[in-house]
Amino acid sequence: MRIWIWSLVCVLGAATACTGDDPDSKDPGGEEAGDGGGDSDAGGDSDAGGDSDAGGDSDAGGDSDGDANNGWTPSCLRACRMPADCPTVGGPAVEAQNFACRQGGCVYTGCTEEQCGTVHMVCRPTNRSLAGVAIGTPVCTMPCDSPADCDDGTGTGGDADNYACVDGGCQYTGCNDDADCAASEGLICAQSEKLDTCAFECTTKADCVSGVGPESDLFNHECLDGVCVYTGCTSTAQCQSTYGDTVCL
Repeated sequence: MRIWIWSLVCVLGAATACTGDDPDSKDPGGEEAGDGGGDSDAGGDSDAGGDSDAGGDSDAGGDSDGDANNGWTPSCLRACRMPADCPTVGGPAVEAQNFACRQGGCVYTGCTEEQCGTVHMVCRPTNRSLAGVAIGTPVCTMPCDSPADCDDGTGTGGDADNYACVDGGCQYTGCNDDADCAASEGLICAQSEKLDTCAFECTTKADCVSGVGPESDLFNHECLDGVCVYTGCTSTAQCQSTYGDTVCL
């Protein structure tokens, strides 16, 4: 499940942003979505991890609750002229028909039940936003009869108590306490109006900067109530300086 989400995030973001091993990183350019968690789940609600690989909801940076216009934190998205420019990796529900090219950037518009069924998953609306994926967008997720079916086997943070089984599909409900975030040093379970997610603690926003890429500088973070919040990219020029052919959307 985590592998498929990571692939979708890589499609939406910059290819160079997908060289990391895991979306759960301090640098939003190293997704996941997360929603501070984040996430996006850019394509799958049974991921206990992050959201955006190229500057979306960083689960190591808290939940900025998305942009009022797009439904996600301003993110470096793959540039396009048509939906056919968007798919770059294989996998379920990442074909041209699953994307729109909006304002020059690839936006994920959703899966179909048939597509998800090819990998024994179901297509359900996501409750998390990711780079290029708004809350409510249909994404592939694991089928379930109960939350126990959603346990991703990764241990704390991905157990049955971090999921709900909604309409036969797994939906990530967030972290429950700091122990759920213990996989990465310095993370705590931060409260959010939408979804409690793992985020780094901070005293100033300088504590939130990893120093990897210009999209990770002070202009892209805030320290709110002692928690790092990723506020997104500031311009297309900022995205292109790191990821090449991308737009800030």
